[in-house]
Amino acid sequence: MFRFLAGKQHQLAVVAGASRFGTQTAGLFSEKGYDVVIIDADSGAFSKLPDNFDGLTIEGDASDTFVLEAARIKRAAICVAATDSDSTNSLIAQIAACVYVVPAVYCRLSDTANADMLTRCRIHIICPSDLCLQEFERQSRLADNGGIL
Repeated sequence: MFRFLAGKQHQLAVVAGASRFGTQTAGLFSEKGYDVVIIDADSGAFSKLPDNFDGLTIEGDASDTFVLEAARIKRAAICVAATDSDSTNSLIAQIAACVYVVPAVYCRLSDTANADMLTRCRIHIICPSDLCLQEFERQSRLADNGGIL
């Protein structure tokens, strides 16, 4: 159920892609009190949404501006491009940042080869393998110091 409280406007988060990351992110935004719209081309992907999700699902191509406008991207405070395709995520993030001027845009990438271009457009990059490596380095330093940072 999508909540619109009379007289009170919540911040809107648009999540493109109902991958594991996308659905968990949508659930987190929902838990934090955002109005949330999640978009995916496969309606079956929405089955991964957590029980706490209290938002709107839209079946469609999130790189299509008509679909983004149906998700009210013009009002979004944040957009997360979280499909399984780097090129699709890059396109969605650029549309959100450059066309709709969404204040906070995040793009999930597996390959960060083109990340510089996106960061110049004020798009934040989320690279799971980089985050995993950073955490490994942090934990291995902790282990090297006998558990003391």
